[in-house]
Amino acid sequence: MMSSFHPGGDWLDPRATTAPRSRDRRRTALLGIVALGLLGGGVAVWKATAADDSGRFAALSFRLVEQAPAATGLTFAHHFGHFAPFFDNVAPFMRAVSAAACAADVDVDGDDDLFMVQAGSGEPNMLFRNDSTPGSIRFARWPMPALEDLNNDDGFSSDCVFADVDNDGDEDLFVGTVAQAPRLFVQQRDEAGAITFVDGSAAAGIPDYMNGFAASFVDLENDGDVDLVFASYFGERYLKEDIPDEPRVRTNRIPSHDNAGRMLPNNWGNATNGGQKHVLRNDGAGRFTTVDPASLGLRDTRFTFDIGTADVDLDGYVDLYFANDFGPDQLYLNRGGAAFELVQGTFPTDIGRDPFKGMNADLADMDHDGYPEIYVTNVHHPVLPEGNLLWHNRPDPEHPDDPTKRTFQNIAGDVGTKDGGWGWGAKFVDVDLDGDTDLIATNGYISQSPDREYWYRLSRLVAGNRRFIVDTKKWPPFEDRSMSGHQRSHVFVRDGARFYNRASDVGVDRSFDGRGVLLSDFDGDGRPDVLFVTQGQPYALLRNEFVATTTQPQTPSWVGVVVRGDGKRVNRDGVGVRVTIAPSAASSSAASSSSATAPRPLYREVSAGNGMSAQSGKTIIAGLGQYRGDVDVTVRWTDGVVEQRRGLPTGRVHRIERLPPPPAAEREPLHETEETR
Repeated sequence: MMSSFHPGGDWLDPRATTAPRSRDRRRTALLGIVALGLLGGGVAVWKATAADDSGRFAALSFRLVEQAPAATGLTFAHHFGHFAPFFDNVAPFMRAVSAAACAADVDVDGDDDLFMVQAGSGEPNMLFRNDSTPGSIRFARWPMPALEDLNNDDGFSSDCVFADVDNDGDEDLFVGTVAQAPRLFVQQRDEAGAITFVDGSAAAGIPDYMNGFAASFVDLENDGDVDLVFASYFGERYLKEDIPDEPRVRTNRIPSHDNAGRMLPNNWGNATNGGQKHVLRNDGAGRFTTVDPASLGLRDTRFTFDIGTADVDLDGYVDLYFANDFGPDQLYLNRGGAAFELVQGTFPTDIGRDPFKGMNADLADMDHDGYPEIYVTNVHHPVLPEGNLLWHNRPDPEHPDDPTKRTFQNIAGDVGTKDGGWGWGAKFVDVDLDGDTDLIATNGYISQSPDREYWYRLSRLVAGNRRFIVDTKKWPPFEDRSMSGHQRSHVFVRDGARFYNRASDVGVDRSFDGRGVLLSDFDGDGRPDVLFVTQGQPYALLRNEFVATTTQPQTPSWVGVVVRGDGKRVNRDGVGVRVTIAPSAASSSAASSSSATAPRPLYREVSAGNGMSAQSGKTIIAGLGQYRGDVDVTVRWTDGVVEQRRGLPTGRVHRIERLPPPPAAEREPLHETEETR
């Protein structure tokens, strides 16, 4: 629903919404102690039941209608990865993450195709061509042998991201892995236009090992090409004190050593034995050079699940947010492409200090001020009442005259987006096209027997010696127990100053173990559709359909934007480009005399990898509510140049390409306004 608040309004006023930090810390600690005490004493086993606000409010103007695989052609079911019998006691935990999908216009026909990864040994990854028409989503299996046969007893696929790494105008593909070499596949076309993918990993300088789930493409230094940042989750080698020759960690070939199971976190809230960060700089032709992350200020080996990217301080350089399991997340500000500065607050509840279980990082502007907020999913359960984080991006009161100085306040509890169950992937999206940003978040950890929970056994482990936590052989057997399983995903719809979970109202009413949320307008009707990436289950595709209501009798207006760089000054995919969409001046004057309210400016940034386990399409879809006029689009390219396109009609997707520079004698100095800065 269209809201009436504005930047700095009461919904974001810390005086109105935030309890004293010390009280918040004591309350969180007390809840955790009480819950652990109850479980440790065997008095009760609590099951998390995240709140669903469906049925409490007026009807919504959309539904998310699940599409039958037989009708869409997406006949894909994810299979678990292979682990040695050594891990049998914790097999459900070890195999709980690996499902992933990514979207891009592979054949350059105007709609997003889909790539889905498998983990089961011998199971093929799958590429699907989009053959949809307005109102009907349809895909066809697209055989691509080079991409398919990657999963075996040594390791398996675990992530995927499309980007044009060589600036030749088509989408290449990075496939992340667990316990084997990640791959970079370069797209090629023959004289007839037939598309193939070739494994260019070795020629491109891609490292020969990865053990995790997180990767993003980003132009770190604004030099006109996309660099690659990825992170392992587990350690890549055993520690010398555990196994002297430090072999690589594998899922199947386990060293014959007493400490072969020592690969889990060494601390429940501040683990430091996780995976490496990897930074690869692109030379512009798709060849990468590995840079020591420590030389850039990227510290620590954490259990990273996701890498979110956006220019959070609007200084012109894209920043990095690492969502880390078993310890503090890390927000790194990009200082000119040469170094990164870690942002850390003072209190345990501040950014960079949380001892939580970060899974997802998505970034987008929520309050129409141009600065992106950050949404991070965590665990929310009576035993572990951490909850999701929504970092509101605010001016730094100590530097009021410097717009690049920012502070971050967690407002998730205040605005209704904290309780997401056992959270995984999540995305900002204007799902009802009213001009305000909503959130879709998936959840559910391990769904086995609904009558047997693992929480009690886990609570006893957490309270024990840290030597037990790190070693898989010391963990109590999972058997057929569930752990925060059988949960339903959340659709947080914004209404005024708050968000409400309306999942059941809009058709998201069955449970699955979700891992990612992928967004794309698959059928070209201007409405973002949703693909839930699920672990060990068929993926769920939901079409976004308009439903007329008494307050919303007509379909809302929208406009789409695709930006394309020139491949020299700006990367061809436009990753990192910022777009502002606002009513055109003439249309706004007309709207002021009618019942339609001109929407506030909308700010978007193109990314390639935000959100756990699911890369959404790069086309920007902006909802405009009942506004029917034209829009002006302002594009800030990654080289700092700002261009405008005025009077663009709504109801269609506009392709905006980086204009060639005018002759030197005709160039005018660039003057940025506050709106386009």
